[in-house]
Amino acid sequence: MISKKHFSLFFFLSLFLFILLLYYPSLNIFFFSDDFFWIQQYLNKGILDIKNNFEDDFFLPFSHILQILEINIFGINPTLIHLLNYAILLLSGYFIYKNLIILFSHFSFENKNSIAIYSSLFFIVSPYNTEVINWFTAQSYMFSSLFFLISFYFYIKFKISQKSNFLIVSLIILLLSFLSKEISVFNILFFFGFEFLIFKNELKNKIKVCIYLILPFIIYFTLRVWLLKGFIGGYGVSTHMNFSLSLLFHNFVSYNAKFLLLYRYLFPVLKNFVNDPDFITNATIVIFIFSLFIIFYIFKIKQYSFKTPIIKISIFTYILFIISLIPVINLETSFLQNIQSDRYGYFPSIIFFTFLVIGIHLIFHNLIKHIIIIFILIVFSFFTYNTNITWKHANEISESFSNQIVNNINKGENNILILNIPDNYDGVYLFRNSLTDCIKLKLNNESNYNIKFLAFQNLSSKVKNTTTVEVKSNIITFQTDSINIIMRLNKDTIVNNKLHINQFTFENKSTYSLIVNEKCEYSIFYYDGEKLKKI
Repeated sequence: MISKKHFSLFFFLSLFLFILLLYYPSLNIFFFSDDFFWIQQYLNKGILDIKNNFEDDFFLPFSHILQILEINIFGINPTLIHLLNYAILLLSGYFIYKNLIILFSHFSFENKNSIAIYSSLFFIVSPYNTEVINWFTAQSYMFSSLFFLISFYFYIKFKISQKSNFLIVSLIILLLSFLSKEISVFNILFFFGFEFLIFKNELKNKIKVCIYLILPFIIYFTLRVWLLKGFIGGYGVSTHMNFSLSLLFHNFVSYNAKFLLLYRYLFPVLKNFVNDPDFITNATIVIFIFSLFIIFYIFKIKQYSFKTPIIKISIFTYILFIISLIPVINLETSFLQNIQSDRYGYFPSIIFFTFLVIGIHLIFHNLIKHIIIIFILIVFSFFTYNTNITWKHANEISESFSNQIVNNINKGENNILILNIPDNYDGVYLFRNSLTDCIKLKLNNESNYNIKFLAFQNLSSKVKNTTTVEVKSNIITFQTDSINIIMRLNKDTIVNNKLHINQFTFENKSTYSLIVNEKCEYSIFYYDGEKLKKI
């Protein structure tokens, strides 16, 4: 007879192996884009750079400290970091289950254990988690979410036992969550919601607990102002303080389309319509009609009432989902088209998937609900595996491109100008502004070379990118698919619509003419979609 303890251990080991299977295509991939910058910072400056907020525009010092420990323990070994991320994902799923089981004990309804298990599994196999797991820079989202879940677990233990040591542990871990990713500070609203709406205590005790909960908030903002030199960092005031109603509505609908309709996966043909002026209108109509049908079915056919415990829980859960969107609601929503920015929805997905599982249990009964949920889990697993294949292909491009640069430097090409570098592959960031940091990492910080580049180019598995180069005398004409070219200036300036970089003049047009001076000391290369070619 297998004991409960041994069964739990076997179950979690099996689940970890399943996560390993889903992420196997991307297990051994290297780092991407901003990762190279941060690794250089960690290697060169270490933990003492905390006094400069680690040269970060955002405020997440504890995440930086944890990543410095990772680099010191694992070295430059992304495989071990990925395995750690799988463990964090599994541990987060475990605390989702534990928190729901304890919370549900306050209500009288069926299928509590089933809802808790499936909510946890939905989150673990979600195809929207690949960015935070495969991209070292986005690891802070995992840290802050896990710390919040653990903090909330001890908060619930405190509410049940009234033992102050549980509250102290909860407050300490909550502060770590805040210091791991700044968007988590809004999660304090979850505690207030449960304190006043779920748990039954005298008002003065509720207020007392809330005062204690505010302490990590005060400590966090004190440290933030001291190290960051201000309240608002990150993307700047214009982004974080943009509360335009049209933007908020657009992004709110976008997140619902992402999680409820699985827009990017189930409707790949419609991805290009995201920027259509009618997209939000059409998505709103679809979601509204779908919601009306569900509401009619639950209250008229199923005969549920608003006083039913599971109805109250489902409404409360959706309100929590809305709260979880507050810190990301005014950020970009490119996740409807590709992987880029999936990280913003990492924590909100925990709440939404719980809401979704509760909804399925409300609508369906007995065997049907289990069949539907298992089917969704299979679909999620399929999408997750395929998304990790995209990460693998992106890594192949990144590694091939950077290794070709290293090979040219080793051959004596110390001054290199690259006309176009791959910016991303199907939404996976490749280099962004960290190409030089990538080369430094591969050359062990040797600095006897100079690399400049003129443009970032989007790459896609579905669109054949054409790059043509024509050389006449000292004029090089460079052309790509205009829809797949992004012009950035790499810290140089435009004068009279022309980009001047030492010996070059780069005209800012759809077809780019690079005029090279006779005494040019640079070797000029361009990327044709597969290889780095010298002109």
